[in-house]
Amino acid sequence: MSSMNRREFCSALGLLWATSGWSGGQGGDDASARMLAGAIDIHVHSYPDDRPRSIDAIDVTRLARSRGMRAIVLKNHYESTAGMAYIARKEVPGMEVTGW
Repeated sequence: MSSMNRREFCSALGLLWATSGWSGGQGGDDASARMLAGAIDIHVHSYPDDRPRSIDAIDVTRLARSRGMRAIVLKNHYESTAGMAYIARKEVPGMEVTGW
């Protein structure tokens, strides 16, 4: 696996998520997809939250799996996300999802 810096990773992540249409469809280029294969996003905010979010926890988990990512960590500024992570793991087999 090639090494990348934080800026390259964030760029690849942004490109893939921006082209996804939140539907889990294919998007982005092959190089970006290879960079995300097996990646772990350690800071994912999703709906429900204390402010509007563009995607809920289950859909973001599906999206991450469709991009070949290994895991995500759900975050919220005021509430525990452990319960939502449990539901996301049950709904999206094959993804590692942790709450914080």
